[in-house]
Amino acid sequence: MQKIRLEHAESMLEHTDKTVDEIMHTVGYNNKRYFYKIFQQKYDTTPAKYRHSH
Repeated sequence: MQKIRLEHAESMLEHTDKTVDEIMHTVGYNNKRYFYKIFQQKYDTTPAKYRHSH
């Protein structure tokens, strides 16, 4: 389930103008620190940096 949520967040970062907080809540995370931690573990960067580079 976590993999699906992160992949959806990744897609939203690439294809929408929603904020990271909006995306985080949309894919089902309420804890920002945890979301950033697991996103960085999977993609080796923060959500904002990921968006900027893609």
